[in-house]
Amino acid sequence: MLLPELSAGISRALAGLTESNVTHSLDEICAALKKAEVRPEMALGLRSRLDELVRLESRGDFTATRLAISQGLFHELCKVFHAGIPAFAPEKGKISVILFVGLKGSGKEGIAIKYGEYYKVRGFSPALVCAGRFTAGVLHESRRCAEKAGIPFHGSDPDCLKVAHAGLTRFKGDSDLIVVDVPARHEQEADLFDEMLQIAENIFSRRVNCVIAKSV
Repeated sequence: MLLPELSAGISRALAGLTESNVTHSLDEICAALKKAEVRPEMALGLRSRLDELVRLESRGDFTATRLAISQGLFHELCKVFHAGIPAFAPEKGKISVILFVGLKGSGKEGIAIKYGEYYKVRGFSPALVCAGRFTAGVLHESRRCAEKAGIPFHGSDPDCLKVAHAGLTRFKGDSDLIVVDVPARHEQEADLFDEMLQIAENIFSRRVNCVIAKSV
């Protein structure tokens, strides 16, 4: 899912929402969801529920309708992004390896660093391993952001397996939360997860808590 494009599309639709173009704005929201690779049936279902919400709120003033649409959209998007299973929670003192997976444009590099920051302020000792085939510019920016956040960083070799191995070896004695950012060069989701599962099987031992976290 391409989050920046989805955010921009929804923001445009809500910014242009008026009493006379509600239907058009809802069409734009639905189109933004489909463009961001949300399954068509999910996008259409969300649109249908927003239509019903508009019908119920249309008897009041448009300010109330607009607020209801924004709040309804927020709750519906939460349902779209929810995986349906309890969120993984790392434990202090126990090594957890978080494998971040995402297609091109999903923004997982930034999310991986923010994830490390989140747990750093909660008393964990996170580290970041960039095991993807990043360009020099992206790698430099990831290193800079990690250093700014005070998170140890590892990543340089184009061989993702080699980088992951080296990063785990380097950090497993000092960090209890190792975030591994992996390649995002696939256009097809199935191909991406096939490769990520191979990486997980090859570099993670049973003594390490491994979770595949998808950047949606």
